[in-house]
Amino acid sequence: MNWFKKILKLCQKVNNRPLTYLDIGHSEYDTPEYKNNNILWVFYGGEILTEKESDITPTHSDAWDFISMSNSYYGRYDPSTDMLSINKPIVGVHAFRDIPSQLMFKLDRKFNSPIMKVF
Repeated sequence: MNWFKKILKLCQKVNNRPLTYLDIGHSEYDTPEYKNNNILWVFYGGEILTEKESDITPTHSDAWDFISMSNSYYGRYDPSTDMLSINKPIVGVHAFRDIPSQLMFKLDRKFNSPIMKVF
């Protein structure tokens, strides 16, 4: 872990909140005991698809190469902190709207009421 990530982790502990999207469920910054425990998710066709992070599927595009992530809601779930990240689409009108309540409800049920952070 480089010095910048060490400072981010220290600030996260002091502030008790994630600072960026990369602070939730990105195992390359975690210690070995947490590596590959994270879950990738994407909202596609009205359903939440999930895939456990692994060396074969370290990113959303690796897990679902047929889905355009720039047009989708997606994120990661970190079971060690019970935190879930939500990334909005970066193109189209959805980028300017609130997260759909249907999506929030499905995420809440799928991951058993995690702490959700929108980015």
